[in-house]
Amino acid sequence: MEKHDYHHNHNQNYASPELVHSDMIKEILLRLPIKSLLRFRGVCKQWRDLIQHPDFIKVHMSRATPLLVSNCDFITHSDFASTASHHPANLSAPYYQFSILGIFEGLVVEILPDILQVRNPATRQALVLPRQPSSKAFPEMHFNFNSRTGVATLLCEKLDTFGNRRNKDLQISSFNIENESFLHSNFPLDIFADLPEPYPFWWNNCLAVGALTGNKLRVLVLEKQHGEGNGEYKCREEVFVPLRFLDRNPDRKEGLVPIAAVSDDLWFSSQGTHKWHYDMKTEEIKEWSLIGVKMLEYQPSLKMLDGMLSMKDDWNNQFHT
Repeated sequence: MEKHDYHHNHNQNYASPELVHSDMIKEILLRLPIKSLLRFRGVCKQWRDLIQHPDFIKVHMSRATPLLVSNCDFITHSDFASTASHHPANLSAPYYQFSILGIFEGLVVEILPDILQVRNPATRQALVLPRQPSSKAFPEMHFNFNSRTGVATLLCEKLDTFGNRRNKDLQISSFNIENESFLHSNFPLDIFADLPEPYPFWWNNCLAVGALTGNKLRVLVLEKQHGEGNGEYKCREEVFVPLRFLDRNPDRKEGLVPIAAVSDDLWFSSQGTHKWHYDMKTEEIKEWSLIGVKMLEYQPSLKMLDGMLSMKDDWNNQFHT
């Protein structure tokens, strides 16, 4: 009986050499820099499938040391170093338009002269995004990444009205980065008939439109109607946010625009020069800062999007290929 139990327990704890070997290889590969992994994809199909698997990419990125960069930095990976580096972009003409809109899963969303692109500095690949069809120039855009759903979206701040004078609609354009598609959504403008100037922004990862009414921010949280492609939004929820600081400083209302809201935190742009962090629970301003330079966290990743093309990892070659 004891002999049977010994063999039974031994078999339970036994792993095949192939399984042990596979786990060891995976652990070794997870410790390697991306530059090496890109080469090792060509060893065999099994290694390529492993390195390109979303779970492997996620774990590998989580082990990378974060790099703190500003939205004016151009991120590069040297051939002679295993870590990323960054340096201020050349902001002299015609490069003054460069800016990082956001970073998600190792991909950098950035505006260059006449180009809006998603770039992976580690793999040296980039996807050039299309312009908004209705605009020759890039409108003001806000970046949003929902970590719960993995959806990265650019919201065009520019509002367009269309239709006749008696029945105008409000149109908001958003761009789904992963699907590479614009969504032009509209809803009746008459729901804002009493609002002087509505602004689109993100409210807890939902598209919303807000406007100041007195010393309150009126927010309409929007919900997309069923159906694919261009469609209509309806109002899912209406929220009124008291702005007590305007009671004491009514002059601050001039040029005050909502940017984003997450939980109890609400961010405003003031006169296009300052950013305010407002606590909706305590009804106090937590902090303020100058708009322009903001800090972002970057971690190198193997993530790729369909349509990405190889590029030179050099600032000047972004414009002279």
